[in-house]
Amino acid sequence: MTSTNRKKRREIKLFTLDTETRGLDGDVFRIGLFDGKQYYTGYTFADVLPVFEKYKAYDCHVYIHNLDFDLSKIIAELRDYVEPSFGNSLFINGNIVTFTASHIILHDSFRLLPSSLENLCRDFELLEDGKKDIVDYMEENHYGIYNMKNRKMNHRLTKGNFFKTVDKDDAVLCEYMEYDCRSLYKILEIVVELSGLEVERFVNCPTTASLSKTVYKEQYKKDYKLATSTKQYNHKELGKGLEAFVRQGYYGGRTEVFTPRMTNGYHYDVNSLYPYVMKNAEMPIGYPNVVDSEEAELSYDLWKRRRFGAGFIHAKVYVPEDMYIPVLPKKDYTGKLIFPVGRIEGVWTFPELALAEAEGCKIEKIESGVVFEKTAPIFREFISYFEAIKNTSRGAKRTFAKLLQNALYGKFAMQRERVMYADVSEREELEAKGHTVSNIIYNMNGIHMEFLEYDGYAMAEYIQPHISAYITSIARIILFKGLKYAHSKGILAYCDTDSTATTTKFPDKMVHDKEYGKWKLEGYVIEGLYFQPKMYAEKTIEGGKYKEVLRMKGVPKWVVDEQLDFNSFKKWYLQVKRGRAEIPIYKGGERVQKFLTKSKK
Repeated sequence: MTSTNRKKRREIKLFTLDTETRGLDGDVFRIGLFDGKQYYTGYTFADVLPVFEKYKAYDCHVYIHNLDFDLSKIIAELRDYVEPSFGNSLFINGNIVTFTASHIILHDSFRLLPSSLENLCRDFELLEDGKKDIVDYMEENHYGIYNMKNRKMNHRLTKGNFFKTVDKDDAVLCEYMEYDCRSLYKILEIVVELSGLEVERFVNCPTTASLSKTVYKEQYKKDYKLATSTKQYNHKELGKGLEAFVRQGYYGGRTEVFTPRMTNGYHYDVNSLYPYVMKNAEMPIGYPNVVDSEEAELSYDLWKRRRFGAGFIHAKVYVPEDMYIPVLPKKDYTGKLIFPVGRIEGVWTFPELALAEAEGCKIEKIESGVVFEKTAPIFREFISYFEAIKNTSRGAKRTFAKLLQNALYGKFAMQRERVMYADVSEREELEAKGHTVSNIIYNMNGIHMEFLEYDGYAMAEYIQPHISAYITSIARIILFKGLKYAHSKGILAYCDTDSTATTTKFPDKMVHDKEYGKWKLEGYVIEGLYFQPKMYAEKTIEGGKYKEVLRMKGVPKWVVDEQLDFNSFKKWYLQVKRGRAEIPIYKGGERVQKFLTKSKK
C-alpha cells in the first residue's frame, strides 16, 4: 500500500513486522517483514534493513503489534542504521506509540486496534486465511506444559517453552510468523478502506481515538465545527480557569458493590451506552458564560423549567443519609469516584443536579456556574451511520463500527498537560520556551542513548471537556434509573459503568439484544460474589451453557485464568466475612518492561 505524501513529496509505504524472542527477556531469533506483496524474513533486524534501504526515498510506516516490546529488542540495529528522532516520536503514559528514525516510522498497531492479533483475525473473519493456531503442533511435538491440578495443557507456559527452545528454522514457526505479518497487513488494508481516509491521513492516526476523531472531522465537517466551537479554553489564564472548572464536573463510570453475595439473579449490560447518549442527547456548544452565585441559580432554575441550553453548577448539596443509591458523584482524596451521602460540595451538570433534587437531595448553596446557551446533536449522524453498520454487518465492518463509536467521546477530554520527549540538541530551545527539561539515559545491552523529557501542553481545538463531561453525566443518569428499578423490585448487588447484577428481572420493554440504550441480558447468575469495584466472580448460564466469570482489575489475566476459579473467590468471601482484613492473591511473575521503564533505571 503506497500513497504520495503531497506535502513532503515523498511516497508512503506500509509494512508489518513481527519478531520472535527467546522469552520475555531473550534476544530476537526470528524476524518477519511484509510490504503487501513480498514477505522478507531473517534472524535479526539487520537482515531486513536492506528492504528499508531500498525504500529510502519513501516514508516507511511499519506496524508492529505491541511495539514497546519489540523496539527494545531491535533498537541497537535500528540505531546503527539511522539515528532515532525522539521529537518526532509519540509516547502515551510512558508507552511508545510511534517511534521515528529517519524514514522509518514504527507504529504500535495495538494502540490502533486494541486486541490480540488472534482476536482481531477472528473479528475480521481472517482465521481461515490468516492467523494460524499452532498449539496443536506444540503439543504433538512435546512442547506442552500441563497444569498440576487438572492436567490440562497450559497454553501460556507451552507457548513460552516453544519459543524458548524451538529451532529458528522450524517450518511451522516460519509459517506462523508469515501468517502474523500478512494478517496484520490485511487488517490494516481493511481499516484504511473502511475509514475512507487517504493513507497519508491514516498513518497520522496513532490510536483508535485519534482515528475516530479524524473520521468524524473529515466526514462530518459541520458537526465537528460545532463540536469545536468553544474557543475560550485557549484564552490564557482565563481559559485555564474555565477548563479547570468544567473538568471538576467530568467524572467517569459508576462502579459499586451494593450487596457482596447474590443468588438466582441476572447480569445486564446497556447496549452501547455512550454511543446511545451521543446519538440522542444534544451537547453544549459555543460560548460558555461564567456566572456568579445569583446568576448561576437563575440560569439553573430557568433550565429546569425550559430544558433549553446546558451548564455546570458548583454547589453545596445535602444528600439524605438513608439514600441507598446516591445520585451525585465525587472524587475522594485518591481520585477514586464515590457516591457519598451527607453534605458534599462539587461541580455537576444541570441534568445530574436536577436528578439529585428529584431524588430528595437539597441544594444548600450555589456558588457559581458555567452556562452554555446553545446545544446541538453533534454526534447524531456519526453514531447513526456506524450504528446501522454495526447492527447489519459482521466481521470487519461490525468490528470497525464498534471501535469508532466507543473511542470518540474520550478524545474531547484529553489532558493538555503531558510528558513529551525530544532530542538532546533541542534542550536550549525548550528551556528558552520555559519547559522543565530532564535527561533520560538508555544504557542497556551495550546501547547508550540519551534524550530529553519535558512538560508539554496541547492547544488542540478538539479538547472540549464539557462535551465528554455531559456524555458521561447522562450515561450515569441512565444507569441510575436502571439501578433504581432493580433495587425497587429485588436485590441490587453490583454495577459497573453500563452493567448491573441484580435479582430483578427487567421487563421486556427495557430489554433488547441490540437496540442502543436498552438492557441486554448477559447471563443468569446462579451465584455472584462481589468484593469491590471490578473484582467479582459469578457462576452463570450464558447461551444455555455453564460459565464461570472472574474479574480482577490489576491482576494479570494469566493468574486469573490459571490459578483462580469461583471457589477461590468463595474462600476469600468466607475469610472476609470472618473478619480477615488482607488476603494474598498471587506472587508476582515475569513481566514485560516498557522501553522507558528500562531507560529510567
